[in-house]
Amino acid sequence: MMYVETATATPTTLTQIRQANPTALLARSPTDHDVGPLGYAVLHPSAAPEGDVVTLGTPEQRDDGRWYQTWNVREFTPEERTQQLADAKAAKRQEIDRARDDAFAAGLPYEIAGEPDVVQTRLADKINLLGLRMEAQELKTAGVTDAVMPFRGLSNVQRHLTPDDMIALTNAALAHIQQIYQHSWQLKDAVDDATILADVEAIAW
Repeated sequence: MMYVETATATPTTLTQIRQANPTALLARSPTDHDVGPLGYAVLHPSAAPEGDVVTLGTPEQRDDGRWYQTWNVREFTPEERTQQLADAKAAKRQEIDRARDDAFAAGLPYEIAGEPDVVQTRLADKINLLGLRMEAQELKTAGVTDAVMPFRGLSNVQRHLTPDDMIALTNAALAHIQQIYQHSWQLKDAVDDATILADVEAIAW
């Protein structure tokens, strides 16, 4: 329960009233009758209104003789709206980066040597995939057609692929990585183009 110092319309607490009146004998939840002689009154709550910025106002005494909490309401200033939009864009870009990295970590479902598996597509995997594709192209140029290239997917089962199969696998995985990047870039462009907060919030992976 809150109280108000009636002479100044200042909100106060029961602890503060006790400290200011150490000799007063007050109940655990004093009423107007108890604190009135000391210059205080019970401060009755009132429902907060809706608005951009809602802050506590100065208590007021109404026609029923009771004191009530009041509220101040205002719209965001242009500077506040600009900062909110900038903050929302920064947060959305981080959200997109996390979703992009999650997509990389999820990998590409792919049938490897006739068995379902997942080709991992994290940053370190991309470097490995590029190396494997180069090696496979060299072997193909040399006329190698046998399944001589070992490869492990997410299952960690080693399988052997032909140079052609390795080229197909690495091309698919690298294209998958590029598609993820493209999607993240498109979303970030949408973030940059957004002019209101609702447009930023609506952007999702």
